[in-house]
Amino acid sequence: MTPVSAGAIALGIGGAFLTWVLARVVANAITQGTVWAAIDGRVPLVDGLATAGRWRTFLGIAVLRVAIPILALLPALAVGLGAAGLLARGSGGGAGLALAGVAGLLGALLAAGGALAGLVAQFVLLFAGPAAVIDDRGALGAARASLGFVRSHLVAALAFGLVVIGSYVVFSVLAGLLSVVGVAGILAPVLPLVLSPLLDTAGTALYAGRSVGSVDRAPLYARIGRTVRRGVCELGAFPRAFPLATLAGALSLAGAIVAGYLLTVSYGEVLSPPGEVANVFGTVPVDTFATLAVNNWVVSARLAFGGVALGLPAIVGLAFNGLLVGGLAGISDPLTFLALVAPHGILELPTVALAGGVGIHLGWVGWRALRGRVGAPAVAEELQRAGVLLVGIALLLIVAAFIEAFVTPRVAAAIVG
Repeated sequence: MTPVSAGAIALGIGGAFLTWVLARVVANAITQGTVWAAIDGRVPLVDGLATAGRWRTFLGIAVLRVAIPILALLPALAVGLGAAGLLARGSGGGAGLALAGVAGLLGALLAAGGALAGLVAQFVLLFAGPAAVIDDRGALGAARASLGFVRSHLVAALAFGLVVIGSYVVFSVLAGLLSVVGVAGILAPVLPLVLSPLLDTAGTALYAGRSVGSVDRAPLYARIGRTVRRGVCELGAFPRAFPLATLAGALSLAGAIVAGYLLTVSYGEVLSPPGEVANVFGTVPVDTFATLAVNNWVVSARLAFGGVALGLPAIVGLAFNGLLVGGLAGISDPLTFLALVAPHGILELPTVALAGGVGIHLGWVGWRALRGRVGAPAVAEELQRAGVLLVGIALLLIVAAFIEAFVTPRVAAAIVG
């Protein structure tokens, strides 16, 4: 590897990491603003988008959460390196070994103390996010406000901290149990869409001294039914309302499939079909069905909402998936490939392309927002449209996953033999 290529790879990794950090910080700011607006009786998503401008404050809070534990562990690291140096030199005979042992013990004690200090720091900063939004404070001011709240409401803060820890422990245990039967992937949307928002809401309400009051709503089954109907309707409404974005998503995926095929077709038929095609997923592949449905929906959600970043993540995601499909087609027997992909792909691929089209549309909306052409209410409306559409997309992907798990292997077995 040449220095130029190594530098390019390092820059790429560093750029991707910085982009991920910035995206997380902005998402945290929007989430905190949305939660507080909902508790305070304002329009949640509109106010949440307005809070995105506070991303520097939330970046500062994130830096504090990372830097304090690292600084607390630095003395232990220094002592540990000193002990390792004494052992490596082997100087001083028995006295040197004894000194190294004492230094190692001291390093272990310092490490334990540093870990405890880091844990306390995380607890103290537990309410920094709510303080930043509710009290309109900067990063250091929010940290001081969080510390003040913990000191004055220690019992309530400890109880909430235990709830947070317990929630993640239960989630981890449940994920472990589901992994035994091969369906741990179905929990992928639960953490960002259910658990984290609930904990954010509880922490914000606790800091603000507000109760999350009940709202006069229709029964749960009625709301679910209404949301599903809206999602199904949006499957047809979005392509009609935004044909160019829909076409761009379809062309991005189709073009990448063709490119992937052209890149690999010269290698010939490298892949062979599995031995027992009919039972490739097992006799009753419920776990495969659930995993496929959830994973495909998560990919579609990332394509859609990731497009807010000027549409680039949506285009890159479509290109990656298209290159993968086309590349596999190029090194497979055409009849075998069609038998293994067409039954479910005829529904799954257009659905993924539609999700990418949503991302491209949101990228255009984001670009117009950056230029001041549209305000937060318009952006919020399009994000809500995307969320409703993803419900309809989920239904299509559930059907596609069922076909892929239960129907495609049997169709392929009948054709391939």
